[in-house]
Formats: sequence, structure tokens, C-alpha cells
Amino acid sequence: MVGGTTKYTRPENAIYRFMDDVGDGSGVVNFAEDFEGTTEHVLFTATRSTLIEQLIVTLITDMGMGLGLRAQDYGNIPDGLPNGWELEVVNAGGTVILDLTDGIPIKTNADLGRVCFPDLERINWGSPPIDQEALFARWLFRASGQGLLLEEGDQLRISLHDNFVILIQHYFNVQGYRVW
Repeated sequence: MVGGTTKYTRPENAIYRFMDDVGDGSGVVNFAEDFEGTTEHVLFTATRSTLIEQLIVTLITDMGMGLGLRAQDYGNIPDGLPNGWELEVVNAGGTVILDLTDGIPIKTNADLGRVCFPDLERINWGSPPIDQEALFARWLFRASGQGLLLEEGDQLRISLHDNFVILIQHYFNVQGYRVW
């Protein structure tokens, strides 16, 4: 038993990776950009059988807007996202095999809380004019009884369709391990 649990993995099998626009860790990882009128995919591609246990979403905002992080906003984007984002598992052939948002996109902080409850943390630091606020959300796939098993070539895919430039940082981090 290690650290109160019998579940552990060798370091070379651990996955702690920021999702990117390529899927292999070599691309862009901060998605505080404008994707309105297009679709930007944020990807993690399994290179062998991989168990993904959680996704951590990080939003860091500039409080100079004076709004703070409200339930109806996304980060500090007023009144949320017009389109929202979806999270899906896609097989190596490009077919969606699981829609983790079940057809209801994430448009607001409250929507993020819906899928990440109770693992949503809001932190404020600094003081004007450098006053920032962060929202960290942990989407625990294993909370449903088990993680997401991705086979080689499968992808965890987030589809972004909105303007996120008001955010300072917008990251998606997957954690899990290779199983064989």
C-alpha cells in the first residue's frame, strides 16, 4: 500500500499532460484565443491503451473588467459563451464514441460546475490594477466508477467555437496512466 491506496503506477506510465491543438503535447496549450466562426480542437491522443482519470480546466481572468467570476459568465466573459464547448471521446477513425457533455455544451461557469461538482475552486489574488481571479475545475471521470479507457489512436477532444481573448489563460490538463 502506497499513500493509503493500493493504486499506483510507474512514473514512465503516468500521464500529466496539457491538451494541445495537435494531440501529442507538441502544440499550443493556452486557448485564450478567438475561435468564433470556426472550430478549434483541443486534443489528447492515446499512443497506447491509456486510462484517463481526470481533466483539469483552468481559467485565469483579469479582474480589471470589474465583473468577477459569476455563475452566468464563462471565466469573466459576460453572460457566458454563445456556442459553448463540448468534450468527446473520438476513436482512431474519427467517429465520436462518447459525448461527455451529452449534447449540452459548457457555456457558463455554472455549466462547468454541473460536470465538475464538487471539484470547482475559485481563487482571487492581487490587488488593483493587477487583480486576477482563477477558476480551477476538476472533471473526475473515475467518480462514475472508472476512468476513460482510450485505445491507441483514440482522442479526448474538446471543440471550441467562441472568443476567449478576454481570458489570460485557458488550459485543459489530462491526468491518468498508460495501462499496457
